[in-house]
Amino acid sequence: MNISNKRPLNLFFIEIIIALLFFSISGAVILSVFAGADRRSHKSELLESVMVYSQSIAEVYAVSGNADETLKTVEKECGRLDESIELSKFEEKTENTAGTLSKLTLRFTEDGEEIYKFTCSAYIQNGGNNEQT
Repeated sequence: MNISNKRPLNLFFIEIIIALLFFSISGAVILSVFAGADRRSHKSELLESVMVYSQSIAEVYAVSGNADETLKTVEKECGRLDESIELSKFEEKTENTAGTLSKLTLRFTEDGEEIYKFTCSAYIQNGGNNEQT
């Protein structure tokens, strides 16, 4: 009789172990999904702030045509970007008798990974001088 009493108890423990295994695997999958969603949410917020910053830069640069002046103005008006974001700029100017075409390329990176790359340009008549010759 001792043997028959142990069988239902062993079966009960096996069922409990299987249920715990199922719930632990389900919990691991759910945590993985939430972690991925959190990373995507962070990248989305970062991209949104970089795009708004870029739009402000483009608007100011179209008027001034000077990258350093533009970045100072936007930083003063909009504040600084997150410290984790690195901004690199490349400015190219083409001059002719009618004026100067300035082209600014901005590259936003975080931990060496490119977030956003942006190019804008400005045409300043008479090379930026407002005086008539």
